[in-house]
Amino acid sequence: MHQFPNIDTEDYLRRLKVGFLRIVRNLLRINKVPSDVLDFDATQQFVSGYIDKELRPDLTGSNVLNSSTLKYGYCAGLSFGNTKNLQAGIAQKLLGVYEVELTDRLEELNKNNYEWIVNIGAAEGLYSMQFAKTWKKIPVYSFEQDYSTRQLLRDVKRINKSDNVVVLGEFKTGYMSEFATGSRGLIFSDCEGFEKELFASDATPLLSNIDLVIETHDHLVANTHDALVNQLGSTHKVFQINQLTLQQRCSLVSDSSFRALSAKTQMKLLDENRHPSNRWLIALSSNN
Repeated sequence: MHQFPNIDTEDYLRRLKVGFLRIVRNLLRINKVPSDVLDFDATQQFVSGYIDKELRPDLTGSNVLNSSTLKYGYCAGLSFGNTKNLQAGIAQKLLGVYEVELTDRLEELNKNNYEWIVNIGAAEGLYSMQFAKTWKKIPVYSFEQDYSTRQLLRDVKRINKSDNVVVLGEFKTGYMSEFATGSRGLIFSDCEGFEKELFASDATPLLSNIDLVIETHDHLVANTHDALVNQLGSTHKVFQINQLTLQQRCSLVSDSSFRALSAKTQMKLLDENRHPSNRWLIALSSNN
């Protein structure tokens, strides 16, 4: 197995601190506590409020948000314990159309015999848990730099009994050398603009035996997508994937409760406010 800094103890101690400060805040009615240790509470409260105030009022008689287990799509069968644990794209994930643009390509990768998988920007663990279910006998290294989100990642790992998921902190560019071993692997990256630096030209030789799925964010770092396509094209077979429109995404939902909603409500449920310039590239090594 690859070696990365273990953050379990650090996160455990920080979680105790969060719990203590939460008790102090409630007992003494003090709101002035360090904001970094209350991020988890704030995120959960925000998501809960969004679901209850913005979404549920339009869903009278509908069961669209009544389960936290995904019934459709590439990640069908995963459970999240509570809908608020899905964080973003909640309805899209439950209805199986979150990043559905990737589904066919990801299903093609299922047949590959990887020795390890890396998920950079794992968030609450949607893809990490699915990879762990598909490839049960290999480590799925799940990097998430945000402390609060790592707590969700650990909870979702426990709920889905994904024992081969390894929860880690921030992925650093120097870690790329860990994979220059000739072993067969998959890197799945959604790192909000860091991808241009992460997959810079000096890293390309290290990736020749590795398949890559990269979400690009040109609105955060200009010309990232085209630069990576050109760069990786020398060592990989590169496929470019464009984002669907909201209307296209709505049309792909098969759930009958969703189909019974008005077009306006359907659009509202699936509107993730995703930037229109977001795209993906899938770069397959010569082993495919």
